[in-house]
Amino acid sequence: MKKILPLLLLTLLIILFGQLASTYGIFETNVDVGSEIELADWQILVNNINLNEEEQEFNITNILWDTNSNVLPGKAAPGLDGYFEIILDPRTTQVAIEYEVTFEFSELENSNIYITSVKDRNNNDILIVDSETYASSMTLEEVQLNQIEIIKVSFTWEMDEENSIIDSGTVNIPDSNLVIPVRLRVFQKI
Repeated sequence: MKKILPLLLLTLLIILFGQLASTYGIFETNVDVGSEIELADWQILVNNINLNEEEQEFNITNILWDTNSNVLPGKAAPGLDGYFEIILDPRTTQVAIEYEVTFEFSELENSNIYITSVKDRNNNDILIVDSETYASSMTLEEVQLNQIEIIKVSFTWEMDEENSIIDSGTVNIPDSNLVIPVRLRVFQKI
């Protein structure tokens, strides 16, 4: 019996070390797997200029004015309505997008120029976030169908006799244009 006990202990010890070695081998095994997933393209043009950041500021100078019998065609004056368009082209983008556009009318010297409507390409009102910021989105399907978002901003220049000095300063500068500062923020829709 004395000879069997050490032999039995030695056998159990060998089995124990075998189990520990195989368990240790499982935890030490590392598997490296390569990824073949490509990143989605992200390139958005705003009025034919590449939007190279999430947020960009620019000025609108190409304003179309309604005609009036008291104002020469193509000229601006108090009492007229006008509009401009911002063209958002995500055709080379491969994700749905959201955008916020802020019109800095508060930076104009003339407080009698204000927005009357902001509409999308389907002539639907764009959501008002606050007094100068509007937000909307384009679905992945719309992007894949190569649709372009045309944001039409209509505004009015209210006639106010008490504001004549500021109005005159806006229109009496030779070759002047009304410049409207805009901040556009475009990001991936999640």
